[in-house]
Amino acid sequence: MGADEELAEIAGDVLVDGPMQVVLIDRDRRMAYLSRYEHGFSREDVIGKPVDVHIPEGDRPRVLEAVERAFEEGAETVYETGVESPDGLVRYRVWVGPVRRNGSIELVSMLSSDITVEYEARVALQEKQCALQESEERFRLLVEQAPEAIVIYDVGTGRFVDANPTAVALFGRSREALRELAPTDVSPPLQPDGTPSAKSGRELIERTAAGERPVVEWVHLGADGEPIDCEIRLLLLPHSDRQWIRGSITDISARKRAERENEELAAQLAQAQKMEAVGQLTGGVAHDFNNLLTVISGSAALIDFDPSDPERVREHCQSLQDAIDRASELTGRLLAFSRKTPLQPRSLEVATLLHDMQGLLSRTLGEPISVEVEIPGDLWRCRVDPAQLENALLNLAINARDAMPKGGRLTIAAKNVTLDSSRPGVVPGDYVQLVVSDEGVGIAPDLLEKVVEPFFTTKEVGEGSGLGLSMVYGFVRQSGGQFCIDSDVGKGTRVVLDLPRSDGEGEVRDGREPVNGVRNVGAGRTVLLVEDQPNLRAILITLLEQLGFAPVAAADGKEALAILDGTSVALLLTDMVLPHGMDGVELARRARELQPGLRVLYMTGYTDAGDSLDAPLLHKPFTLPGLAEAIEGVLRD
Repeated sequence: MGADEELAEIAGDVLVDGPMQVVLIDRDRRMAYLSRYEHGFSREDVIGKPVDVHIPEGDRPRVLEAVERAFEEGAETVYETGVESPDGLVRYRVWVGPVRRNGSIELVSMLSSDITVEYEARVALQEKQCALQESEERFRLLVEQAPEAIVIYDVGTGRFVDANPTAVALFGRSREALRELAPTDVSPPLQPDGTPSAKSGRELIERTAAGERPVVEWVHLGADGEPIDCEIRLLLLPHSDRQWIRGSITDISARKRAERENEELAAQLAQAQKMEAVGQLTGGVAHDFNNLLTVISGSAALIDFDPSDPERVREHCQSLQDAIDRASELTGRLLAFSRKTPLQPRSLEVATLLHDMQGLLSRTLGEPISVEVEIPGDLWRCRVDPAQLENALLNLAINARDAMPKGGRLTIAAKNVTLDSSRPGVVPGDYVQLVVSDEGVGIAPDLLEKVVEPFFTTKEVGEGSGLGLSMVYGFVRQSGGQFCIDSDVGKGTRVVLDLPRSDGEGEVRDGREPVNGVRNVGAGRTVLLVEDQPNLRAILITLLEQLGFAPVAAADGKEALAILDGTSVALLLTDMVLPHGMDGVELARRARELQPGLRVLYMTGYTDAGDSLDAPLLHKPFTLPGLAEAIEGVLRD
């Protein structure tokens, strides 16, 4: 029997054909036998070679030690090692033990099982576990050191699972204490918008659990019960069997406090600016009114001084009336910025008005300013108050003059336009469009949106009240039209007024326009006058008598109802505001119950009392012809 056959017999037929590879090591610590050649090894690579020749350097001491213990002590050892084969590194699990012959240890067997796949899987798992551990450590470090408060909330239990040190400091509670609490335990009963915290919190949790990532402002409570303004970002964490939500909480108390302080300062500044403008405005108004009062007082004194001269009395009366008209006009302009000025609209030929105003504007603006008016031949009529339109155009022209101190061109162009709903707030329909443009210094973009605010002005102190553009805007909007302004700094400003088209019907005359004489419109009919001011009541009684009526008067609603209960009247002429809890509208309602079909005419000195009334309204002050026309209109209907 040859040596190889003898060694193979020693290794055993089962091991040779089995899954394990057998290596026999002789006493020279060299490989004498290999049961199976694989992974690119040949006989020359193995037989007669040192036992550790193909072992990585780091594993050699362990292999040699196991072989020595087997020879010297007869010990058995199990270890794992790598083998550097021609095909690459192979991992083996090795069982090392002695081989006894004739009572002595002549050989050492090494039974090897290829565990390369298992080893690589184990290494990959270890690497993955190490990477996961490192990631968790990094995440923990990030959470622990994060400047924002971070909490983990368990949807199932409704309580916090964990919290970082910043959250502990924010809420003033330990981590252990927070784990026993729910978000509502550290929130006030109501949020600033009045919504219960429990309801809002529940909705946020539901949204987050559904996959949303809400970012909201929230108010929490510190340990001392003081509110804390916060911004919260919520995120659903991936978990196999639990719903955990991470909440990142940033304390924004300082920012909110600064915002509130800025808002208060801005409001105080705006109020101061408005008060300064009001002071300028009232000073000018007081000056104008004092002049008018001087005219009224002087005219009244002259009438009283020499009442026997009819011609002089008429002249002084005319002065009185002129002063009253100017005072009424001044009041109307003062109130125009509130956009409640009572208008006297009528169907107007805008082309005629523009032609008439061109000369006035040229004289008003002076020689350095050229005024150009562009009007098409087929310009529509529009329904508007002529006096207010003239005033609006004059305001715009004066603004243009101030914007062109060295002179320039003012252009007023008119055209017919049909607007659709593409512009926000526009009522679709036909309009007459007036465009007033200048070549002035222009308006900065950040100021452009403020120019129609009452009391806002870009002019120096004492040079403007800030009411001009506000009055124009208010007049246009109240007329059912559109207002637009745009400007380029250094190039000029363009103001667009879109005024609703009129069909030419339903023209309304101004109540102050004189009629041809004062006719006897009363014909002895009875008018019940209700006015609480004695002086005004006495004057109105006289005016009604001049118109041919037989007036009866009352100071309040109760007295008027007592008269109506026993006297049939053709007309109830009542002030809107009356004493003792019954206004003019209520009086009219109860009066019609006593006398069904009773005609009613309201009077008022207020500018916004004419909405949704059940009868016509006559604004104070009014003239005798204006009173006659208003009463005629009511009795004629």
